[in-house]
Amino acid sequence: MFPPRCKFLSLLLVGASCMPFCLSPAHAQTIDYSTLEQMFREPITTSATGQAQRARDVPANMVIITQDDIRQSGADNIPDILRYITGIDVETSAIGSSDVGIRGLNQADNPDLLVLIDGREVYLDDYGYVDWGALPVALSSIRQIEVVKGPNSALFGFNAVSGVINIITYDPLLDHENSVTGAGGTQNLREAYGVVTVHPNANSGVRFSGDITRQSEYAPYSSIYTGAVGTASNWSGFLDAEAKFRATNRLILGLGVTMEDGEELSAKLPGAMTEDRRRNNSIRLTADADTAAGAIAVNIYHNEYDFNPGASAVQLVDSKYVAQLSDTAKLNANNVVRIGIEFRRNAVTGSAIDTGKVGYDDVAASAMWDWRILPSLSFTNAFRADFLSLFRSGAISGGDPFTNADYNSTRLTGYSYNSGLVYRLSGNDTFRLLTARGLQLPSLVNFGSDTNESIYFYGSPRIVPSVLTNYELDYNRSIRAINGSAGIAIYHERLVDILAGPFDSAMSFGPYDVPYYVAGNFGNAKRTGVEVTLMGRTGGGIRYNLGYTTGYGEDHTSLEPAGHAPLGNINFARSAPRDVVTGGLGITIGEWEMDTSLRYQTAIQQARGGAGGFGAPNVLVTIPAYVSASARVGYRVSSHITVAVTAQQALSPALAETVNQKVGRRIIGSATGSF
Repeated sequence: MFPPRCKFLSLLLVGASCMPFCLSPAHAQTIDYSTLEQMFREPITTSATGQAQRARDVPANMVIITQDDIRQSGADNIPDILRYITGIDVETSAIGSSDVGIRGLNQADNPDLLVLIDGREVYLDDYGYVDWGALPVALSSIRQIEVVKGPNSALFGFNAVSGVINIITYDPLLDHENSVTGAGGTQNLREAYGVVTVHPNANSGVRFSGDITRQSEYAPYSSIYTGAVGTASNWSGFLDAEAKFRATNRLILGLGVTMEDGEELSAKLPGAMTEDRRRNNSIRLTADADTAAGAIAVNIYHNEYDFNPGASAVQLVDSKYVAQLSDTAKLNANNVVRIGIEFRRNAVTGSAIDTGKVGYDDVAASAMWDWRILPSLSFTNAFRADFLSLFRSGAISGGDPFTNADYNSTRLTGYSYNSGLVYRLSGNDTFRLLTARGLQLPSLVNFGSDTNESIYFYGSPRIVPSVLTNYELDYNRSIRAINGSAGIAIYHERLVDILAGPFDSAMSFGPYDVPYYVAGNFGNAKRTGVEVTLMGRTGGGIRYNLGYTTGYGEDHTSLEPAGHAPLGNINFARSAPRDVVTGGLGITIGEWEMDTSLRYQTAIQQARGGAGGFGAPNVLVTIPAYVSASARVGYRVSSHITVAVTAQQALSPALAETVNQKVGRRIIGSATGSF
């Protein structure tokens, strides 16, 4: 049953009013990562429970990528940093367009992955994806990237289903990062980016970062709208400004603004490309306070993304408002709790919904309890409940099976959880037993599409969230002899009520045998896998890592793999590689840094539109097994200047990762000045 909204809010407010009388003060939410890293002698996270923890002690499977890792990778974008992480799948369709998936069960655009930049979502609710080329974050401004595998909605928030990519930048109040990088290379690459931090006084700080990039495509492409073959020049630019002010010893206020603009080639349809024009802006307010009730955090932001693919008439404006309030408190030495409430309004307008407007209001409540049962044993449980109300207004076509009244009367409710038992057998051995449930909400186009491209495509207020449940056992051992660690993770995931948008669903026929497609839920899939990792470094400056993952999937959907959907039916059992090997080796000798990374993966299958044109049956295409590699050589000219040369996708002039165009080899030279 969908509970009355007023009753739910009343109970939540009553619970919150009791907190000051039962909780003791906690640490502030603005975290001094540098001090914590020196204390723990390794990267630290506070994202999962609000406490400073090593990655191996977190009640989730987490990998932390440091700024040193980012620099040594030689990558000029985040997907290329992630492609060599065990359990991550990266599929590149164009020089500025990639999909990132975690642990298989991959769909086009991978709509079940949460990406955060300092607590702000960059997930786009219109088609349900992350535009990796539009992220307004300079690589030099990133302190660390936390990769969290598996459902984590209850710990990290909305739509964290297959996993989380949590990007944490340097704090303008506590850090002093200043650098500028210029780069150039093949594909006519010209790029400049940097970060500058200003401290007007001891209680305030402002960080500016930005990037300007222009580059050519790997090869000519086929336009989906005109059928013509052409070339594209990708360009983008952004400015990010964040200010923090210490109002009192117990209160820190923050303001962040980002502005991004660009054009990129992307694969909205398998086998055909579009030149997408976009504008991407956001504003964010934060407040972090130490109080008698605990560490209270307020996070309020607005994102707006304007999207127009190529020469088409399709134009969408994706608008998101989010307000979050949380309280993290330490009851005693062994118990930490966090409660939170969130409101969001996501809406989209544009021709894809017949000039109307569709959206939803979502109210969510969450709670987390971290209990240290013994010094070596902790038990963490988190729960989140979402209460969603759909709305729609404006024009609707006569053939649409749903009316605005159907939307405005639709209510959805769902819950997610995370539960993790962490046992530190000794100073070197850690076991984790995890289970979690995450919700993937339909995109706004899946809810409310109303388009006519000679064939009719309709969203549906009747579709329900997809649910991913995970069961996992992890073991990690620190090996002092190699100054490193080894780990193994065994997991089983089950995805039910798989979402298929109007462009992915099965064909139906209306009056006079007019074909149309309606979004819906079309079955389930599951995957069982094993991940093995080894990493370390020697006293001689050598660093290395090795990873292997294998998985077996099953696909049980009512969509035929080669059926009549015009876009992308998915064979989940083959959408991710069965076996993947990743490895890296690096060495520092004096002022020189030399690193190389490698990835081998077995074949996958993807769907591509058939030769009969728009609406023709799909064809499943096999992407052969491949090996990709990158290498970087860097030289520190002085204490303030570093130069580097990077070869990306170095083993082949052209490599197929998707059914779209092949990925070309890239050679990039860069110079970085720090001050």
